[in-house]
Amino acid sequence: MSNSKPAERSRTNDRTTARPADCIPCRQWTVRTHAQGTDVGGTSASTIGSPPITLSVPIPALTGAANAHSTYALLTNTQQRVRAEAFAKALRWLSGCPSSGGFRGQKSFEVTGVRGGIRFDIDSYGPSNNFVT
Repeated sequence: MSNSKPAERSRTNDRTTARPADCIPCRQWTVRTHAQGTDVGGTSASTIGSPPITLSVPIPALTGAANAHSTYALLTNTQQRVRAEAFAKALRWLSGCPSSGGFRGQKSFEVTGVRGGIRFDIDSYGPSNNFVT
């Protein structure tokens, strides 16, 4: 009897840890958008942002845009007004990504003529580019 339990446990562990052949092990695609600057918390490194999106496939450009809108909605009216042009540039950039996937890395859209590191950022990570259409 005691011999059958370890064998059952072993089979269960094998089933729960098995990965499909086409799966990229332990790698996921993540997109994060955030507003940054002295006006959102006191230092140039302060940020406000929606929770990141993490999927097991490349993230569509529309999903990235939805995350950007969620982040923008978290800002006060004044913070939105200051970043309106940078936010519009970020949305135009997202919509212009190639259909095969456009970007992996960090992209900043700075507010010109204002001090304090004020900008709107898009971070894209994963084993390949995000923002597929």
